Amino acid sequence: MFADGAMDGDRALPALAHVGLAQQRPQGTVTAAASAGFGLTESQAASDSAHERLSSRVALSAYATRWLALGLLADGRYDHHRADAQGADSGALLRPELVSRASAAFGTLSLGAEAAAWVPAAANVGSSFKDVSLDARVLLSQRLNQLTIGGLGGFRLDRSAESAGDPATLRRGDRIALGASDFNAVLAGLGVSYELGKTELIAEASADLLVGSGAPALSKSPLRVSGGARERLGSGGLSAELLLDGLLSGRPSIDPGARLAPIEPRFTVSIGLRYRFGGEPHAPPPPPPVEQRAPEAVKAQPAAEAVLEISLTDEQGQPLENATVELITPDQKRPLEATGAGHYRLQPAPTGPARIHVHADGRQDIERELKVEPGVPLKLDLQAQPALPAGQVRGLVRSFRGKALTAKIRVEPVGVEATTDGEGFFQVDVPPGDYEIVIQAPGYATQRRKAHVDKLGVVIVNADLSQGK
Repeated sequence: MFADGAMDGDRALPALAHVGLAQQRPQGTVTAAASAGFGLTESQAASDSAHERLSSRVALSAYATRWLALGLLADGRYDHHRADAQGADSGALLRPELVSRASAAFGTLSLGAEAAAWVPAAANVGSSFKDVSLDARVLLSQRLNQLTIGGLGGFRLDRSAESAGDPATLRRGDRIALGASDFNAVLAGLGVSYELGKTELIAEASADLLVGSGAPALSKSPLRVSGGARERLGSGGLSAELLLDGLLSGRPSIDPGARLAPIEPRFTVSIGLRYRFGGEPHAPPPPPPVEQRAPEAVKAQPAAEAVLEISLTDEQGQPLENATVELITPDQKRPLEATGAGHYRLQPAPTGPARIHVHADGRQDIERELKVEPGVPLKLDLQAQPALPAGQVRGLVRSFRGKALTAKIRVEPVGVEATTDGEGFFQVDVPPGDYEIVIQAPGYATQRRKAHVDKLGVVIVNADLSQGK
């Protein structure tokens, strides 16, 4: 069984390397993860040699509610030791673990509590489950734009030594492979990540500080530094990661009479994949500002003719094709011609104040105010973001006497308008956000109502208007 400190890295739940992150996600979000790694432990005595470890991990997590996640983790490994006087001493171990995590968000700050039960190694399955060990952790994370800072503090009730048997009978390779401990541990960790587009860079320090009577010095408790990167693959929920772990601490004694303490690999490298089903898409970086380039002389065009060019990309910076791009002036609407991947052109373009409107399936519409000047080429770089899940505002408009009114409904600041039907009913589809609903009917006083619309949510705004100007 896998009884060293690496269980904090259940990356089917939000995590840096070993430090978990308190994050909320929509109910029903499911994440599957798998990884493989190689670790090297230096010789522990003059008569010893290096020990190699092949490790693997599969994990599955699901959000029962937005704030509560449950995870199931299985760590497996194969430790290879050089043969000693008693012969070969290599073997495979498996450690299952059940994790639950609750999270609360306070703006960009998140606080979480996590409990994990794991099964140590033993001669038989019954003994393993009899000596189930427990971890409890408090998680704190802060997101500052592209930077995320995470920390943990906790305690491990470690019963793995009870399943390992008599320490005096264990060979040196057994002590290393089992990772069993006679001591509980105080858990601590601090890490940061930084997003660069689809890449997330990670750096972290974590520790399992062994405590209790006869515990090794803190300098011989597992003290790790970790670093690596994650890369989102495509626009879906698939990502890959590469992580490197280094152990900074000294080694506890592994003499036959010494008490058991975990001995982790000095260096470990692991690669993994994870896939998230459902939930919110990864937030894209903010779009670059619209660039209006300095006017250039157009030699090939008459002085009175204007040219408008649009470069359109998606949130990943890839050219966006099959979009409808129009220039709208007070008296006409002119479509732009697609001249290449993500490039649209109008020549000649009407001059004067106008606005550009871009529509692409599955994307948020883009509106930009601009001014087209004679003889001056105008070039814009635009980025179309994924469409937000729609919400809805609906309601009834009546007089104080209960009479259905024909009223005009306007949703600010988006400017969407609607008119009530013969029964005074209206409905308006809008993206999630905060709005002011303006209700106007001839001969009645105007009403203004505040409304907050959630994703896929419906907000009811009923209004009884009093007579007035």
